[in-house]
Amino acid sequence: MAVEEYLTKMEHLEAQVKELGSKHKLLESRVKELESKLKQHEGRVKEFRSKEEELESKEKEFEGRVREFETKEAEFKKRVREFEMKQLEMLKSKEEQLEGELKDLEWMQNEFDEQLKELEIRENQYDEDQSSHTIDDGWNLQLLFAHV
Repeated sequence: MAVEEYLTKMEHLEAQVKELGSKHKLLESRVKELESKLKQHEGRVKEFRSKEEELESKEKEFEGRVREFETKEAEFKKRVREFEMKQLEMLKSKEEQLEGELKDLEWMQNEFDEQLKELEIRENQYDEDQSSHTIDDGWNLQLLFAHV
């Protein structure tokens, strides 16, 4: 019965490990996607800055537009920083969650190992008890026949 429980627990642990692996791969995929979007954004920012320089050369004519643009750019950069911070917090939170799940799995594995050791000790004790009964029964029969 304990072996079945052990196998069930092992299957459960293996399923959890596979699930964590899948979640980890999904997280890595999401990180790569975000990195790609960040690179695209950086490319757009560079392109945008070159246009900004062109507008500054026409500063007298476009002074009002440049001010408006700079305000929007600052707001955009602020949003980008906020977005990056939120993404970083989310990734850290996910990492902490995965670390917590890993610790739980390690704890469960340790518990399982302890239970397995107990089971092996009991099994060895049972085997010793069985062999001792067999030896005692044989000895009793010899004594019985010796008196006859």
